[in-house]
Amino acid sequence: MTSDHAEGLCYLAKEMDVEVLIFRHFHHPIMEEFEMLLLSHGSAIVSGIAEPSAIELDIFEGRIRRKVIRCDGNVCGYFEYGVK
Repeated sequence: MTSDHAEGLCYLAKEMDVEVLIFRHFHHPIMEEFEMLLLSHGSAIVSGIAEPSAIELDIFEGRIRRKVIRCDGNVCGYFEYGVK
């Protein structure tokens, strides 16, 4: 991400009156903090462009914890799926 992208994304977040803006298009994860938090989750399936990834958000009592999750190949072993 360049400063040109950040400026436009910050403006969009202000227009939307949001504290966190999640966007796409970039194939690598981005977590930038300005007056608001800008997040791009990257791509969990596009290999060769960047390491596959996702972002985990934990929002509790107004606090935001964020973590980049790196995926290995076609499987992201960080998450466990099951039928309940």
